[in-house]
Amino acid sequence: MPSDPTDYQDRYTSEQVCQAADINLSTLKNWMMRDPPIILMKKDRGDSERGGRGSPLLFSFNRVLQIAITAELVRMGLAPRRAADISLGFSDAGDTAAGFVGDQCLEEAVQQMRSPGQLYPEGLTLLVGYAERTTGKTINVTDETKLLDLLWSSQSAQGRQEIAVIVWVNFLHRRVRAALQG
Repeated sequence: MPSDPTDYQDRYTSEQVCQAADINLSTLKNWMMRDPPIILMKKDRGDSERGGRGSPLLFSFNRVLQIAITAELVRMGLAPRRAADISLGFSDAGDTAAGFVGDQCLEEAVQQMRSPGQLYPEGLTLLVGYAERTTGKTINVTDETKLLDLLWSSQSAQGRQEIAVIVWVNFLHRRVRAALQG
């Protein structure tokens, strides 16, 4: 699914982020001030982009999504660092496809792909966190998806996962977008 280029631009204030993620400012500051920080921010900013002391720190839509997903997972009982790592599987990872230019199969595959921080064009978008995997895995759930597809990880020694945490991203994505536009 093509992404909106503005989703990657830093334009939301800490206040907007906290409202969209339903957290308080002290929680956001805590997550950002840890060493290493729980919430990833750009490290390649020049002084002119960062602004002077006292200028607001701005966040992209994708970063707000990472924070909102992290907050939901923390409310479910996960430690903040683990929750943030899982959320990166949606906010900072997308699908890839390889093939030859002009290949009809490749062109069809690209139509079903998901950019980082974006929903799948059809079906449901779920983020699944597994015990043996550092970041979460984003899965496209369609009518053909089986429950076992959610509990199968290629990074597991056994393949199957006996414990998983699942975030239904479609509703959270919509809620965050509405909060930031309102």
